[in-house]
Amino acid sequence: METNRPDATNSLLAELAADRATLADRAKPPRWLAPGFGLIAAAYVIGPALGEGYRTSIPVLAFIAAVVLVALYYRATGIRISRVGAAGWGILAGALIGSLVLLSVSFGLVSFGLHWWVIVTAVVAFALVTWLATRFTASAVDRVRRDR
Repeated sequence: METNRPDATNSLLAELAADRATLADRAKPPRWLAPGFGLIAAAYVIGPALGEGYRTSIPVLAFIAAVVLVALYYRATGIRISRVGAAGWGILAGALIGSLVLLSVSFGLVSFGLHWWVIVTAVVAFALVTWLATRFTASAVDRVRRDR
């Protein structure tokens, strides 16, 4: 049996909006998530200063750690990373590009023998990726709240 009453439709839409708001409130990311990604980026960027033996293992370990954090994020919030929309993917691309630029700066500093200055690029990578990860999760929660 179908009803075409506008008040019933508005009531159902209001319930749907309330359910989305409740889901978005429950989907708040854990506090450790953004700093976790920041630490991964910092470890990746500091790699050139650590020597040849670490240069090959750090990218692999960083990738594994990122996959684990994404899995933990999904488990804690229920939001899949593939469903974050264009804004989320743009933020993710910004974090990746920023990390690669800072990695290039680290390689440049090491080539000039300025190994200790790589710490500065690692701190910048930590701050940048932590901030962008916070923006990413906020964008994902906002998408849950507003999309139909």
